[in-house]
Amino acid sequence: MDKKIGLQVLILIMSLILGGCWDRREPENMLVVNSILFDRTGTENNSQYKVSFNASKPGTEETQAGTGGETGGQQGPGRWITTCYGNTVEEALSRLSSYSTRYPYLGHMRIIAFSEELVRGYLHETIDYLARKQNIRFRSYVVVTKGKDTLLSSEARYEETLSEELHSILELGSREGDSFHSNDLNHFMQDLLAEGKDPWAPVVKFAASADENEATTGTSVMVEGTALFKGEMLAGFLNAEETRGFLMLKGLARKDSISVSYDGKKASFRYHQVNVKREPVSEGGNIRIDYRVSCKGFLQEMTFGTSFSEEAMAGLEKTIAGRIEHNLTETIQKCQRLKSDALGIGRFIHATNPKFWNQYSHDWSEIFPEIEIGVKVDVEITGTDFGYRPVKPSE
Repeated sequence: MDKKIGLQVLILIMSLILGGCWDRREPENMLVVNSILFDRTGTENNSQYKVSFNASKPGTEETQAGTGGETGGQQGPGRWITTCYGNTVEEALSRLSSYSTRYPYLGHMRIIAFSEELVRGYLHETIDYLARKQNIRFRSYVVVTKGKDTLLSSEARYEETLSEELHSILELGSREGDSFHSNDLNHFMQDLLAEGKDPWAPVVKFAASADENEATTGTSVMVEGTALFKGEMLAGFLNAEETRGFLMLKGLARKDSISVSYDGKKASFRYHQVNVKREPVSEGGNIRIDYRVSCKGFLQEMTFGTSFSEEAMAGLEKTIAGRIEHNLTETIQKCQRLKSDALGIGRFIHATNPKFWNQYSHDWSEIFPEIEIGVKVDVEITGTDFGYRPVKPSE
């Protein structure tokens, strides 16, 4: 009987210990940050961090907000958009306590944005903070903002909040086209730390949004292109077409449309399957990388009648392959000009030819632009999206 009572007391004590929150902050006293923007402001000799975030209060309905100033501002019953300044990231966040009763909680962030100004010299400090800060989700999407507009002051056009809209674009939009591809904090940091590989991130741009009367009402976001890095420094940007080639070479391409001129007229091909093989070739102490890319897809549009003969399809396939091959070659050359090995060529050589890598790894950023990289593309048209005969018969 005594043992039974003792066991009950022990269970009661354990229940008291396990209950409650693990730290000293109650959830209702926190601002739950949904998206955050890291920026730098000021002169070169006197600059500081500018940290803006979109946050919500637990237990309240989230609504779209406008912009808060440095003193912060609640916009709607549960949404805050505010900006803090400091010599370090933590100092900037801590200063929020001077005008808010709630401390920002970063454990639910879905979007981490770096401004173009920040990634030109201060990314390493910010990444170090995020990597060692408790509760940071490494699955948060990473983006680079291009331009001077403020990301969190932009307006949502299709979703209730800007965070939801940007998250949906990154998660769903990249499945429908290859003008960008999402990347998360985990993969970004892995590429930053890996030997022979540089990080990359999708680019967020800003566009004026207008109502039916063409009166500008604010700015909205769009995701297009890729930011390439050389180590922790921004190297440059790829446009939408270059990004498509970049994703093909990395094996991340899903599907997209390519328009070509054939026999003086236009056609549109949409690939839905891309296979990439690369092979290192050693010649006289040098090394060359050969890419072999094969694309399969449908013919989606033709501005002329055709009999779909084998000769016509073979000619069209060759034309499309030439267009893709040209695009891939230009993308490779741009990466080499920027000295950004976001394609992971060095990592590939490290795995396949360690002797060569050990010889040149110490100065890889200078060696990479001189590496010969060849591309060969094969295209197969597996069908069409046409449901009817052409309106105008072939001549």
